Amino acid sequence: MFLKMVRDDFRRNKIITAAVFLFIMFAVMLAASAVHNIAHLIPSMAELQKRAVPADITQMHSGEFDQEDIDRFTEAQRDHIAMQETMVLLTLDGSHIHFGDNQTMAGTVQDISFVVQNEKFDFILDLNNEKLDVMEGEVAVPIYFMEHYHLKVGDTITVKNGEYAKDFVISDYSRDYEMNASLTSSKRFVLNQADYDEMYTMQAGEREYLIEFKLTENGDSQAVQTAYIEAGLPANGPTVEGEVFLLFNALSDAAVALVIILISMLMIVIAFLCIRLTFLATMDEDVREIGIMKAIGISKKEIRKVYLTKYRIMSVIAGLTGYLLSFFVVHLFNRNMRLYLSSDSAGILPYVLSFAAPVVIYFLIVMYCKSVLKRIDKVSAVEALRSNMTAPGKKQKYRFPLLHNRFFSLNYYMGFRDVWRRFKIYRLLLLIYIVSTFMAILPLHVYNTMNSPEFSTYMGIGKSDMRIDLRMTDTITADFTRLHEELVNDSDIEKHAAYITSAYQVKNTEGSWDYIYIEIGDFSLFPLNYLEGRAPQGEGEITLSYANASASGLNKKVGDEVVIKAGGKEKTLTVTGIYQDITNGGKTAKVRILA
Repeated sequence: MFLKMVRDDFRRNKIITAAVFLFIMFAVMLAASAVHNIAHLIPSMAELQKRAVPADITQMHSGEFDQEDIDRFTEAQRDHIAMQETMVLLTLDGSHIHFGDNQTMAGTVQDISFVVQNEKFDFILDLNNEKLDVMEGEVAVPIYFMEHYHLKVGDTITVKNGEYAKDFVISDYSRDYEMNASLTSSKRFVLNQADYDEMYTMQAGEREYLIEFKLTENGDSQAVQTAYIEAGLPANGPTVEGEVFLLFNALSDAAVALVIILISMLMIVIAFLCIRLTFLATMDEDVREIGIMKAIGISKKEIRKVYLTKYRIMSVIAGLTGYLLSFFVVHLFNRNMRLYLSSDSAGILPYVLSFAAPVVIYFLIVMYCKSVLKRIDKVSAVEALRSNMTAPGKKQKYRFPLLHNRFFSLNYYMGFRDVWRRFKIYRLLLLIYIVSTFMAILPLHVYNTMNSPEFSTYMGIGKSDMRIDLRMTDTITADFTRLHEELVNDSDIEKHAAYITSAYQVKNTEGSWDYIYIEIGDFSLFPLNYLEGRAPQGEGEITLSYANASASGLNKKVGDEVVIKAGGKEKTLTVTGIYQDITNGGKTAKVRILA
């Protein structure tokens, strides 16, 4: 009899049963895919980091310097520094790189540099995560450019700058742990030593340097950076810590996985609401059968089992179907990861962990059904045989009598009357519509956020049409003045602002002095979006990046004071805001005036 009732229930509610089945299936499919992605991401990141051996501290520098000074500093810091290596980059504008049918890379926002493979650490890898070995006349091109310009292995690119011109055959993709992500503003092309020496000798590119340090197991990154600045060593460029490279590499794939998990959770919520709606409707129809079963002595547990069996069967079939479909869908989600990070090292583990999705969702569905089915316990056998289940245990009050209708047509009035009398059911429908709408617009909002011109304001950079960075040179003051005058006199420019970034000493939580990068200027012209507080507006005010304000940094919040040493004098500044930032390793500050 129980199986017959379950079969009849399936037949009677075909459409809503199919809807619940699909929601459970898609929830399992997406959740399993997201778990699969995360299970791939973690070992892939670990494997890439192990093979590439990235630097723990990278100081970018433009201009001349003495390597012997770096060597002496490294020896003096042997308690913290295990290895040091300086990579020389030959940087060219994209317009000097030609490919295809008279195309160039002009207009790219990425800094393009040509390098040779490092010897000690910070290795650039191929798609098998093996150290690149480029032959003469060949070049390994970053994945970003291979994808962006639809280049293929075997294609030819031509580098032309002044008297230098040479063709290179693309031999491989280059997987660069430090500069893989599109969020990083620089990319490295790998050459053979002989080709690099020729380009270097003919001065085909502007020389820049990556002064890199690999720390010992117990090395203190902050201590090394402080000592580096105090030693007056070359620092004409940002300083980046290894954790930032890790964040950039994982950011996009982790964000995709989180969005998928959120959508999966919303689908489970919709499935719950559909189950509740189905059960309320079923109870109205089956109330007499429930009363009969109670009257002949069938226990409450056995009666609940009749309805629970349906959702057990549905959850098992939908869960297994969704899990199997996830094997095909996951490749759509982790293509970027497989290309930029490689996910071959994960083995069978992702498949095992992703099986937790159907298991967890099954138990969630069953537990929810059990809680909903407790309504059966409230049904009295006598009342069930002579009434309905619209409101068990309560007498229905008569609402909206037709006699009192003066303003609406009969159809509208009867509709309002039905909604009022069965408000709980229609409330569930409203919730289903709300959750479904949110689920549909969530991916679109994420996409629009990432592509919005306002997005930079969440990353420490004010919204503007153009940003010009001047690096430290002997003529920096004259260059800055001339540029400022041209911007003032340019009729195409509506407004502009100048900012100066310098390193200042700051008192840390232990009372000793560290260094902090402070940007000085008027931040009202190109405002940021602050996590807390507001921009600095006058003397004695400062805003901190989240990394500096956190417990691992200066441990400050809005209203606290920060002690800065400027011009040999200590100045106490009040924190007025906290913002997100990605420049200079995310550890920056901003002030309007620092007299």
